[in-house]
Amino acid sequence: NGVGNEQKIDGLTAKQYTIGTGIMLAGDAPIIGSVSDSQSVITNESATLWADNVTTTGAIEKVWAVITPPGYGPGLCETPEEYLPTTQLNHMGGTRYEGTCSDFSISGNYGVAIYARDDEGNISIGKETTVSYTALTAVLSTTEASSITMNSASSGGTIISEGNAPVTARGVCWGTFENPTTDNDHTSDGDGTGIFTSNMTGLTPGKTYHVRAYAINGEGTGYGNDQSFKTDFAGLIFVSRIDHSCGGNSPCYASIQEAVTNAGSNYAIRVAQGTYQETVTLDGPGDLTLQGGWDPAFTTQTENTTFMNPPVVKQGSLTLEMINLFTGFIYVAGDGFCGGMTPCFPFIQTAVHTAESGGTIHISQGTYPEQIVLDAPKDLILQGGWDMHFTSQTSNASGITSIRPPVVRQGSLKLKNVNIRP
Repeated sequence: NGVGNEQKIDGLTAKQYTIGTGIMLAGDAPIIGSVSDSQSVITNESATLWADNVTTTGAIEKVWAVITPPGYGPGLCETPEEYLPTTQLNHMGGTRYEGTCSDFSISGNYGVAIYARDDEGNISIGKETTVSYTALTAVLSTTEASSITMNSASSGGTIISEGNAPVTARGVCWGTFENPTTDNDHTSDGDGTGIFTSNMTGLTPGKTYHVRAYAINGEGTGYGNDQSFKTDFAGLIFVSRIDHSCGGNSPCYASIQEAVTNAGSNYAIRVAQGTYQETVTLDGPGDLTLQGGWDPAFTTQTENTTFMNPPVVKQGSLTLEMINLFTGFIYVAGDGFCGGMTPCFPFIQTAVHTAESGGTIHISQGTYPEQIVLDAPKDLILQGGWDMHFTSQTSNASGITSIRPPVVRQGSLKLKNVNIRP
């Protein structure tokens, strides 16, 4: 087209032609002309890494740096290696790429290898440089919380390096948010390096906390990694709509509302699997947690097995765990009782006529000989296979819900766990 040296268009065109007996083209790997010089950084500083004169016969897709920490060496062949830290270098225009790196913790020399990849997957030979890092503040890690009660827990830390000056104070700091500092609640647990243990007190039951170890030296404060834990609840209450003994656990209630009314602040209410049609109201100043999905013995939890209406919270707070909120469920069972669930109908057609668009109709196991007709502009879901208490579903042929082919004149009808019989 008269424009010379177009990297992609001319190259692709040339590949369609051969001269003589033909040739096989090999991909040209990108070339990195130069990279950032060796540099030194200290605590809280980042290293600026760059690569210049990055060229290829195609287009550069990615440029990145691989960081090798001091003392790193490949492990045995049978021992999997974790990925080394990487830093993306961004295109700054022309053939130059830049990025910043702060993946430094312990003092020493870090190896840096910069690579480029083009749009055909060809990768350049790594161009190497170094970063010398000096940790002015202490380097340490946080011990996972243990001995957790309603109001206390233990943690601590390990000081890997004092940094540029001796450690004069150490301990842990905590809060209900990530990365707490010594401006928040904290302990004081001596000085020096090594392993230390800290005890946190005055905690609130049933709350999630974050804890970090800290160490102070003449250069400042260093922190360990953030660890989270949850304190024990002030008490437990159990709810089961079917088994009023709650598998031998007490106190046991048949409704969630009864449990909410009788629970103290910072209690957990464990709710057995099933559907709870009641409307739950919290009008006291307490903080409660509803935990759904529990099996009849209250030993294990399963997701998507506990359903309830959206609760009304007038005071306090109500936290829901593994509980599904629903609106507009309708139930169908041949006995017209539906295990106590409401609204309940003995015929699917009556439920279809009553349901609003977007509603779901739960149908117990069995054979329904009626003719179902949808002649209104609404979208409904028929869910079959429910047991007599509407606590679990099955898709097994022996327990399936069977109906005649429905007639849909308007709207839509989706069938789940429903068998269409001739």
